[in-house]
Amino acid sequence: QAEIKNGAELIVREKQIAVLANNGQIGDIYPQGKYKLVPINMPIISTLKGWNYNFKSSFNVDIYFVNTKHFLNFRWDTEKPVKINDTEFGPIRIRALGSYSFHVQDNPIVFIRNVAGKDGRFTTDSITEQLRKFVFAKFTNYLTDSKIDTLKLVANLNEFSNDVTIALKDDFSDYGIDL
Repeated sequence: QAEIKNGAELIVREKQIAVLANNGQIGDIYPQGKYKLVPINMPIISTLKGWNYNFKSSFNVDIYFVNTKHFLNFRWDTEKPVKINDTEFGPIRIRALGSYSFHVQDNPIVFIRNVAGKDGRFTTDSITEQLRKFVFAKFTNYLTDSKIDTLKLVANLNEFSNDVTIALKDDFSDYGIDL
């Protein structure tokens, strides 16, 4: 949370979006650029705070700077082997690894609500670790739910990978992220 003076300048750098929030409620969103923070330029925060246009004093607000660049080649793996029941071989354990790329969607509200959390403190490292665990869990569920035989999986690895990617895209989108 930051104390901002009426008329302060907000600078949003390239590949960033700034989001102002008040008491957990998302307010105004600013793309790249320079902004003078006055009530007329903060219509949602002004409404949340109940300000009139003559407001002069400083105010407290949460400011989130969300990086919108594409994050490339993040690795994931099955930390432990995944147990599946193969019709030909019986119970077996499979390990997998891969990589994915992502970026926060243009409207970061869903991302802030679902990924950044209530405390508002998040870093790229903490988010990517959270996403890696998410990919592992979704992959494991997809693998066990698909009930695909091991030999079919090996023979159709690209198709299986594409199917998992499509399934994950919807899940990531629910978190405000494009896979």
